[in-house]
Amino acid sequence: MLTEYIYIGDYKNPTIKLGINGEFELSGRSLPENSRNIYQPAIDWLIEYKNAPQVSTILNFKLEYFNTSSSKMLFEIFKILEKINKGKFKVTINWYHEKEDEDFKIEAEYLISNLDLNLTFVEIKQYE
Repeated sequence: MLTEYIYIGDYKNPTIKLGINGEFELSGRSLPENSRNIYQPAIDWLIEYKNAPQVSTILNFKLEYFNTSSSKMLFEIFKILEKINKGKFKVTINWYHEKEDEDFKIEAEYLISNLDLNLTFVEIKQYE
């Protein structure tokens, strides 16, 4: 039986919240030395969730920064979400970014450029 998954991050590692209600959040910073150690439990959870997802799945992407090794793990997450985003099941990614940070928007578009996912940009004033 799938239960909510929560990983509380710190100054280098993201906070990851995956709810069985289909509401997910990644927040903070993602600079781990070994990204697989941080993200693999979340990926395993998502693989199980994919077998019986909610009709609507929403990922609130609130990372203020992530390194290259994290981007590889994030792409793995997005690939799983794309597999869910079929037929009656819809996945939306709300990508939070600072208004002045156009590079972060470009990174979002690059990460999901070959994936069938709905991406919505949400401007914020600044991360605190």
